[in-house]
Amino acid sequence: MSWINDSFWQQLTVGLAGGLLGVAGTLLAAQVSSRGKSKSELSYTLEVQRALPEVSKELTPSVAVSYKGQLVPALYAISCTVENTGNTLVRDQEIRIQLSPAPSILDRYLDPKPQPEWAVDALPDTEETTRPGYRFGHLAPGRKVTFKIICAASQEPKALLRDHNPTEVVTVLPRAVTAQADIRGRTRIALMLLLALLIAPQAFYALGSFGDLAASVVRIGLIAALIPVAPSLVRTLVNLLFRPEPRVELESGLIMYSSEITGGVYITGAPSDRQVPTRSAAREEDRDE
Repeated sequence: MSWINDSFWQQLTVGLAGGLLGVAGTLLAAQVSSRGKSKSELSYTLEVQRALPEVSKELTPSVAVSYKGQLVPALYAISCTVENTGNTLVRDQEIRIQLSPAPSILDRYLDPKPQPEWAVDALPDTEETTRPGYRFGHLAPGRKVTFKIICAASQEPKALLRDHNPTEVVTVLPRAVTAQADIRGRTRIALMLLLALLIAPQAFYALGSFGDLAASVVRIGLIAALIPVAPSLVRTLVNLLFRPEPRVELESGLIMYSSEITGGVYITGAPSDRQVPTRSAAREEDRDE
C-alpha cells in the first residue's frame, strides 16, 4: 500500500470511507427504524386456473363434466393466499373475491386449515353471491392463509380482491409489489455495504501499527452486515444479466407484448377508429409529403 503514504490520497481515502460508512449506517438505521414502526400490511396472491383440460368441440356432445354430481360447462379453481407481511397483529380483516362474469359457486374451503386460534371463518353471502370470502380474526405477522373457490362457468372468470376492516387501517397489496419493495431496499443496502467493504478498510492503514487490526475489525463487521442482504443483491444481478429480452411483435398494426414482460402491457381490445401505421405505410406517407 505505497500509495497510502501520500497525504492527499490518505485524506481522499479516509473521506470516501467515512462517507460510505455514514451512508451505509444511515440506511441500516433507517431499516431498523422502519421495522420498529407499526405497519399493518397484508400481501396476497390470487390465481384463476381451469380445473380440468378443455374438451375439443368434436367431443363436447359426448362428454359431460360434473362436480359432486352437478353438471357444469367448465370447472375453475380460484386460489387466494393472504399473508401478514407487516409487523403488527391484524384483527377482523375481511377479504372477498369478486368474480365476473358471474359464475356458479360450487364450493369453497381452506387449504390447509389454519389453527382454530386464528379465527378464520367464511363470510356470509351477500346479495351478490359471486363475492365469496373469509374473515381473518387473528392473523399474526408472518402467518398466511390460503382459501380456494370452485366455480362453474362457460368462460374463465376474472377475479378481483376486495378488502375491508371495520376497526383499523390495513394496507392490502399484491405479494409481487411488497416483495419487490423489500428486494429494492435490501439491494440498496447491500450495494453500499459492498462499496464500504472495498474502500473503508484501506483508510485504516494510515493509522500506523493499529491499522491492520482496525481494518480487519471493520472488514468483519461489514461482511457480517452484508450476509443477510446479499441474496437480494445476487437476485437483482441475475435478473439484470440473464433475464430474456421481451418479445415485441407487430400483429394487425398493433404492438403485442409477450407475457414474459413482468408487469407488462396487456391489450384487451383494438381501437375502433384508429390504426397504427406499419413502417411501409409510414414511408409512403413521407414520400407523398
